[in-house]
Order: sequence, then C-alpha cells, then structure tokens
Amino acid sequence: MKKYLLIIVSGALTALSIMFTPLSFLAWFSLVPFVYYIIKDTESRANPFKVYLLGLVWSMSFYICIYHFFLYMYPMEFLGANPVEAVWLVALFWFGLSTLQGVVTALVPVVFRLCARHKVLYAPLFACIWIIFEWLQTQTWMGVPWARLAISQAELPVFIQSASLLGSLLISFLIALINALLATAFIAFRKDGLKAVGLRVCALTAAALFVTNLLFGAITLALKNDDEDRKVTVILVQGNILSSEKWSADSPSPLDLYIDLSREALDEAGGRADIILWPETVINYYLLGSSHARSEISALAEESGAIVFAGTFDRLTDESGEKHEYNAVIAFYPDGSIEEEPYYKRRLVPFGEYLPMAQLIETLFPALMEMNLFGSDITPGEDSRIAVSDHGKIDRLICFDSLYEELTRQSVRDGAEIMMLSTNDSWFIDSAAVYLHNKHAILRSVENNRWMLRAANTGVSTIISSEGRVVEKLEPLVRGYVVGEACFSSDNSLYTYVGDMIVPACALFIAAEICLRIKEEIKRRRLEKRSLD
Repeated sequence: MKKYLLIIVSGALTALSIMFTPLSFLAWFSLVPFVYYIIKDTESRANPFKVYLLGLVWSMSFYICIYHFFLYMYPMEFLGANPVEAVWLVALFWFGLSTLQGVVTALVPVVFRLCARHKVLYAPLFACIWIIFEWLQTQTWMGVPWARLAISQAELPVFIQSASLLGSLLISFLIALINALLATAFIAFRKDGLKAVGLRVCALTAAALFVTNLLFGAITLALKNDDEDRKVTVILVQGNILSSEKWSADSPSPLDLYIDLSREALDEAGGRADIILWPETVINYYLLGSSHARSEISALAEESGAIVFAGTFDRLTDESGEKHEYNAVIAFYPDGSIEEEPYYKRRLVPFGEYLPMAQLIETLFPALMEMNLFGSDITPGEDSRIAVSDHGKIDRLICFDSLYEELTRQSVRDGAEIMMLSTNDSWFIDSAAVYLHNKHAILRSVENNRWMLRAANTGVSTIISSEGRVVEKLEPLVRGYVVGEACFSSDNSLYTYVGDMIVPACALFIAAEICLRIKEEIKRRRLEKRSLD
C-alpha cells in the first residue's frame, strides 16, 4: 500500500510541477519514487504485469491531474448539452484522454524491465525510454504532447536554453536522467549508507548535469543579442468572446469588435504598426466570401500600414468537385491586396475539428458525434505557407500546431524569421490549460531562436522573445490588446538544423542494451547446455 501511495504522490507532484510555475522545481526529483520502484521491481524480476500496474498507477495519477481542466468545459452550453450530458461528456474526455495516454505511458517501466542490464546504465536507460515515449505522443491522434517534462521549466528561461541544441526533448531528458540518478543514489544509500560509492557518483553526476544546464542557460542569455535594425511594432488583439457566446446570434459582431480594438491599439501605437494579429477563427464564417468583411479588414491594413492576420475559415473545391473546409489565417496587406494562399492549420483537434474512427465512435458513443462544432471534418493544411513582408518572412501557427515542435521547425527551415500563433483557448476559461498552452509557445521560440507573437481569443496573449521571455502579456478573460515590439531574425539554432536527433540516439542506446542482453542470454544458455552435457 505504501508503495502505490508513493507512486500516486510522485505522479501528482510531477503534474503539479508542469501546471504551476512556482512548483516547477518539483520536476527535478518528483519522479524519484517512480524510478526507485521500477528499479526494485526489475532487480527482483517481478512479472511484467506487476511492473505494468506500477506504471499504470503512476500514469493515471499524473494524467488525471493534468487533464483536470476539462472540468472547466462544463456546462458545455456551446454544444447545447443538458446538465446530464455535459457531466457525462466532461467525465468521458477527462478520464478517457487520461486513460488513452496512461495505458501507453505505463509501458515505460515494462520496457525498462525488459532492457535493463547493467546497474551503472539504469539512469540513462530510463531517460532514453522516457524520451522515446514523449516523442511517440506526437505520432498519432491518440497521443497529445500536452504535458512533457520540459513544460515544467518553460517559464524559467535560464533552464531551457539548451532546447536550442536538441529541442525541448533534451530538457525532458535531463529531468528524467537526474531523477533516475537520484533514485539510483537512494538505492545505494539504502544498501550501504553514506559510504556507498554509488551514492556519491550518482549524486555528483546529477548535480553536475543540473549545474551545467544552468550555466549554459546563464551564459546564453548573457550573450544573446537581437538585431535592433529588424525590430517591428506589433499588435495582438484579444476580443474575449467566450465559447458559449461565439456561436450565439446575440453575441457582438466579431468583425466590428476586432476592428474597433485594433484601431484603439493603433492609437496607442501612434497610428502605425507593422503586424496586427487576430486569434483563431475570430471571424466565424468564410471571410473571403464576404465582400463587406474583406473591405473592412483591407481598410484597416491600409490605414495602419500593417499586415493584418485574421483567423477565420476558408473553403476550397478540388478537381473532383469535393468541398474542403479549412481553419485558416489570412493576410491582408497595406497595399489593399489579400494573399492568394492562406495558411491552413496543419494539426487538427480530435473531436473538435474532425472525428477519428467516426464509424466506431458513432456506434459506441453517439453523443460524441455532436462534438464536431463545424458540422463536417476540417481538412488539415499541408505546408507552412510562409507570409512575406517588407521586414522579413513570417511563420503562422494555429492553436494545436504549437504543441508539435516539428511544424515550427519546418516553418523556420522554410525561411520564417518570426513566428505567429493564433489560438482559441476559450474552452478552458482561465484554468491551468491556458497557461500550459502558452508554455509550449515559449519552448518553440527557444528551440528555433525566433520571437513568437501569440494572440488568443480569451487569453493569454503574449509576445515571447527568442530566449523564451514573455515580454508582453494580456491575462485571460480580459478584452483588450497588446502593443509591443518584436524582432525578425535569420540566425538559426542547432536544433533547427538537426531536429530531434536525440530520439534516434536514445533508440540506438536502447537497442544496444537489448542486443547485449540477448547476447548474454544466448551465452548463458550455451554454458548451461555444456554443463548438462
């Protein structure tokens, strides 16, 4: 009982370190009980089911804490759900997503149990396995990289600068490795006390890794310089239209609201700006199909001298006559022109913008068929669609895109010199999810050495520097705007060139351990056979 209680506490504390920045320090040791019992079960040759149960208890306690923000979706008025349906749907999403991710993450100790060979390699082996599972969360619709270990450090710039080397997975690797080293040190202490060599070696190695990462961050921040000649004035508009209001006929005209707020911000900026960014789908109809909307936004662009980026929907018909709907950001230029190829959201939200396994879902959970707010599946975009301005090239992301680091990296590889993110987090009011999502944007900035402009419908809206500092911020549930400065840059980070090379490196380490274990097993069996002969 004590064992599983400690495992639950470990999972909950790790989740808290990710959700709340003042508790971020917990991430560096909150995994210790989990790793400790993984190692103990491995050394005692516990059966795989027992090891899997250990992982499942940790994973469920972790994800249930992380995804508690689904509670903020109640009473789901925007879906027209009654109170009973709303409770059922909230519970399904909260526990369903927790279980979906938990049953996979629970395999971490099982893989460790099957691969572990030398005690001296326990810590790096655990860290490598952890990274493989974090990376796997980006590969299918079932995996959502919402709560990686690196997120816990996102609002502490000095701890995340190494993400510019090998991405945020390197930060997760360091956290997992230090936790595993501390667990190994504790095992040595339990066995031989303070005189244990393993205690000193593991503890000193963990301290050295922590200090090295800290020093690298401090030196990087001290040497960092942005190109002042490429500084621009930007405006981020936050209309604060709640989900329950967005689709209501009684809600204020989003076009009028955003035009008015943009002009107020322009007055504060001295009448001119370079970029005006609106959030995701603030124009909740096909903007390009409305001559009135096009003329109003074009007029704003002309009078401000800014490129106005508006979140909306778009519709195209392919060669076969099939219609496709897109979640889009469309650029309106100061010369009155409108871009011909808008940016289309590349990573869609399951159950919100499309229904995965629709036939199965309709059979088992017919109520979920109502979760697709747009009546039909949104079509994902296929490329970065870089926007060109007089100041440089502009990357665009929409909401869920920012969780997947490869999308931002690809945009920067395509030439983007500044990043923009239009998002709608109104579903989660002012819960921890709102801030978690912003933390992903911070990591994307550091990974690729780019400033990030983030406009959210109900907040938070932020200007994030290339070193991950939030230089301007508008809190959730506030109607207003952010006026500030940001810089274009063409200096790429190492990560932009090499990407997630840490993943194949970790996979290679694990494969080497498996091969050596198989080799030893073959050798053992041969010796047993000879002894019998």
